[in-house]
Amino acid sequence: MTDEGESSSEGHLHSISHLLQLPEAASQKEVVLCIVKAARSQPAAVIPVLVMMLQQDEASAWQKVAIYRSLRAMMEHGLEVEPAGEFILAASKHLRASPDEVPRELQAAASSTLATFACHHFHPIMMELQHQLKPFAPPDEFTLLTLGKIAASNVYSCVPFLGITLTTLQTAMRRIEDGRRRRALCTALEQMCGAIRIYLRTWERSSYPRISVQQFSAYLLPLYSCMTRTWLPGCDAQVQLAVLKTLSPILRLLLPRTDFQAQIYSDISLLLAQYDSSTETFLVTKILGQILEASLVNNNPIPREHVGPLTCALVRQICTRGQKWPPHPQCEENFKEIARIFLRLARLHPSGLMGVFQGKVEKRQEDVCVVLLMLFSEIVGAQLPELWSRRQLCVRVVKAALGDDSTRVRLATLRAIGRLLRTSYLERIEGWPLNYVSLQMAVSAHQLTHPTLSLPLGGLEEKAIGIAGAEVLHIAVASGRGTSQELWTKLLSYLMQPPYVALVTPLCHALRLLAEQRLRWVGHKQNGLGTGGLPTPQELMARLLALAVSPLEGTGRGAAVLLLMNALRPEAYRDVGEHWWVEIPALVRYLEGHSKYTLEPAAWEAKLLEFLQKSLRRSEAGGWNLVLGKELAKQLNTYHNCSAEKGFLYKALGMALSAAGDADGVAQTLLDLLLHTDYMEEAQQKSLPEPGRGSVKSALLLLYGSTTVRAPWEQLLPLLASEFVRGSCAITHLNCQWDIAQGEGDRMGAILTAVLSVLQELGCPTGRKKGATDAELALSFSQCVSEISLSILSKGDAPSFCLPQKRLLLDLLVDIIKAEPLDALVSPVRQQVMVALRHLSHVPEQLSREENQVLAEVAMSSGLRSSSFGAASLPSSVQVLHTGALTSLSELVETLLEEEVVRVEQRESANLQWFQQAFQLLGYWMVSEREWERARALQLGVHLLRTHCQKTSASPRIPPEQFSLLAGVLGPFTCDVLGSIRQGAVDCIRVLLSTQGTQRPRGRLVSWQLHCIQRKLRSESSPREVHTASLQLAKVFNGQSQIGGSPFEELDRPTNILV
Repeated sequence: MTDEGESSSEGHLHSISHLLQLPEAASQKEVVLCIVKAARSQPAAVIPVLVMMLQQDEASAWQKVAIYRSLRAMMEHGLEVEPAGEFILAASKHLRASPDEVPRELQAAASSTLATFACHHFHPIMMELQHQLKPFAPPDEFTLLTLGKIAASNVYSCVPFLGITLTTLQTAMRRIEDGRRRRALCTALEQMCGAIRIYLRTWERSSYPRISVQQFSAYLLPLYSCMTRTWLPGCDAQVQLAVLKTLSPILRLLLPRTDFQAQIYSDISLLLAQYDSSTETFLVTKILGQILEASLVNNNPIPREHVGPLTCALVRQICTRGQKWPPHPQCEENFKEIARIFLRLARLHPSGLMGVFQGKVEKRQEDVCVVLLMLFSEIVGAQLPELWSRRQLCVRVVKAALGDDSTRVRLATLRAIGRLLRTSYLERIEGWPLNYVSLQMAVSAHQLTHPTLSLPLGGLEEKAIGIAGAEVLHIAVASGRGTSQELWTKLLSYLMQPPYVALVTPLCHALRLLAEQRLRWVGHKQNGLGTGGLPTPQELMARLLALAVSPLEGTGRGAAVLLLMNALRPEAYRDVGEHWWVEIPALVRYLEGHSKYTLEPAAWEAKLLEFLQKSLRRSEAGGWNLVLGKELAKQLNTYHNCSAEKGFLYKALGMALSAAGDADGVAQTLLDLLLHTDYMEEAQQKSLPEPGRGSVKSALLLLYGSTTVRAPWEQLLPLLASEFVRGSCAITHLNCQWDIAQGEGDRMGAILTAVLSVLQELGCPTGRKKGATDAELALSFSQCVSEISLSILSKGDAPSFCLPQKRLLLDLLVDIIKAEPLDALVSPVRQQVMVALRHLSHVPEQLSREENQVLAEVAMSSGLRSSSFGAASLPSSVQVLHTGALTSLSELVETLLEEEVVRVEQRESANLQWFQQAFQLLGYWMVSEREWERARALQLGVHLLRTHCQKTSASPRIPPEQFSLLAGVLGPFTCDVLGSIRQGAVDCIRVLLSTQGTQRPRGRLVSWQLHCIQRKLRSESSPREVHTASLQLAKVFNGQSQIGGSPFEELDRPTNILV
């Protein structure tokens, strides 16, 4: 049996040796797995072999490291390592070996394996380590590390040995000179302190008598003193880092004892010195915070002489570390910990800290002042009870910074004032706080509007100062610290001044809160905003409406403005704002449902104008609306010509003047507007783009048209003729002389002359110039002409006068329509101009027959020659423009032809003359080589015939000769290659047959036959089907005519109907 055991052991030794003979480059993990697998199958044979190999000097360090790792893995899997004594001796030998004899990797492996082995064999291992730890002798590095690991993993077993261990370390500590042993001792102490804290929390689990924190702290105090006073000042950076990491757990055990705190407080200066030499400043800050926290908890404040050095050192940390960008995450943690330290200092020494702050701020060092004011705001915002009784000291700190002109200090001072108001450290804003805030807001606005030098960061700091000042005012109102008439006046003055437009949102919020408070004071007794330099309700409303045009600027400016108007309703807008409590919330909800990407400016402007119109209607006194109009006119000079606000103001001005009942005031306002508005100023020409000036011109044209249509005729017209025209002529230097005593026609002519004068002043195309014109301007001009024409036609005495400017307006409209491109249709200019021509043609004086014909030919040339009309591939929006333009063309030509009918006294001859003239106009286009021109000509003919027949239903029939002649003109088009042309020809023939009595019973049969024929002439019909259907149509037509021959034979005769 002995021989078999020896042979088995030799076999395992041979196999393990074979595994360990692998080259060091091989995977050590695979070797360990193989050894563990063999040990799990036969542990009694394999483990002793491994322990024996550890004791052999022939084994390499790589092999021994593999064996240690294998033994550690076995112990983690529950295998017993035998013989234990031999293993402990071998591992202890490796721990004590010098670095020259044994690699550090082997020592680290032995230390970790012993710490794991101590879970089952604690006492043998601890006794061996204690034997190696001798008093007054420097301990080995890995002996200390092993002690720390064992203490961390075996808390309750290790506690009885901690006293003797720490005592021995006290004697050996001063003899440790090299950095590795010092770092090892710090690491071991850190782990022992962690074990002690675990024991103190759960001491009931230990089987040994209880040891108090006072006993442990007595062992640790000498170690703490040696590290802070001997090692920390003069050692290398790595040892300093190790010491700083160890001090925090040691202080957790020392600080609960008040008798040790005095000694610890004396070390604060040593800790502050580490800010200059150590890179891990967060550890120093954490230790200082730990000391101050214990001082606060134990009600044992640190000496007051430490407040100043602490403040200087911590502020210096923020100033120097804050300059690094981007900041390290640990720096941010350091800043937060410093802020907590100052909060503790404020509770321990409030008066001393505020005195230090005041002294530092008075030295006018920008970085230091900014940091101190920032920390001051944090301290005040915490609302510490110890600081409340010393709030006057806090106010002195802020006052010490009032004379500093640095941008950053001004911003920090404003924020500090806001914090004082929010926490009630300042009882009211009136006085020096309001004066300082007003001064800084004025300086900021001046710097942004009149920059003398390049502002840093593009003026962002000055903008931040203005915003901070407005926020301070809002805080004062919201906290009830600002309720005086002085603040009310200042807020309103800021709102009315253009330089403060970026601050509108916070100003409106503050004014709304203050208005609600004022309502509780004065109730409904006061009707107005007050006296003493305050704006009138109309002036404020004009300003607010202009600000609401861009509602999403400045974080919800539109909603803030509207809510302010609603808050001012009981005090200043009782009549006009009667229903604002319903209308304004609806507008605010509309804004809340949109962003700057989804809000349509035109739709929002329309809602604002609708809101204004409803408000004006509620005004009981017309003079109120007139004053509002004057204030709107004043606001025009506030904005650039290219701004949306200016266009809105023109429209709102026209609406306000139209609702005013004072004709004299309206006339004077319009005259002032003309005399004092110089849109051709050289500076504006250089700075404003042409599209921006065109928008203002368009808005002004709409203003004139809207005023002419809506103003009372009997009051506004004479004044416009006498004053409006003189002012416009004075501007344009036109030689226009009008007899004001003449009739109404001359007065309306004077109005149009004024419009034309302003158009020339604005640079509108009033001459016969060809080329592209601005679409918006052309649309506005056309709409203005239409509104003026409708205004003349709506009066009962319209036929009693002539309009001398009619031909000039016609020339302008014709020039615009000629300038429109024929290859594209991108705007409704062509349609609107044709509508204006139709309205203007009804205005006296009447045009001659030749002039009507020329006008109709120009309109048809523009409407029928466009090659893109009706294209199926065009978008739906463009198709709508095509349809509208062709409809307007039909109505215009119809109007011009009807005027010729009115000239003829006999209805029958007038009817014949209408047909002849209509086909003469269409003839050129009906024989065109372009298919789309023929198709549109027939489409226009169908519309004209239908409209004329509806208006002349009682007229006699067309004579047979004329009827046959018209049929001869239309007949060939029933065989055209284009289906739409064939359909148009049949529609014209059906309309002609209806004039001959096809509404009788036999006529209904003919109508059905024509319908069937028209279906055969559709676009997909073959040429044979088209020819057959054309012959059938000829038979039907012959049955209705009164002549013997076919009407289509008339095509062979010379006729002048298409000439």
